[in-house]
Amino acid sequence: MWEYVWCYCFFVQAEDGIRDAQESRGLGDVYKRQDLSDAFVPQAGQTLYIEPKKDKAAAGLNYHTVKAGETMHFISQKYAVRLKSLLEMNRIETGHEPLPGDKIWLRETKPAE
Repeated sequence: MWEYVWCYCFFVQAEDGIRDAQESRGLGDVYKRQDLSDAFVPQAGQTLYIEPKKDKAAAGLNYHTVKAGETMHFISQKYAVRLKSLLEMNRIETGHEPLPGDKIWLRETKPAE
């Protein structure tokens, strides 16, 4: 079962097969758009993007303050920003995660410290 929200994401029900859905609906490589590997297993209710994510967040969304348990991938999904772009804007190396209270820049490059 697919529930379309806005024009660029959908929610996955546990019994759905992503590979079957992307083939039957012509969705292309859904996995690549999530910044995930082919080993990714979607969870029920998880947001997945049909259209490619952007290099920066929508106008007016300048920063995100990290809460406990949030990862760069989570923030990337929340704001539909490519993980690579988010890491570059914030001068963060792949594999490093922010701490609660950190400010993550969503539209501009973080100033050098």
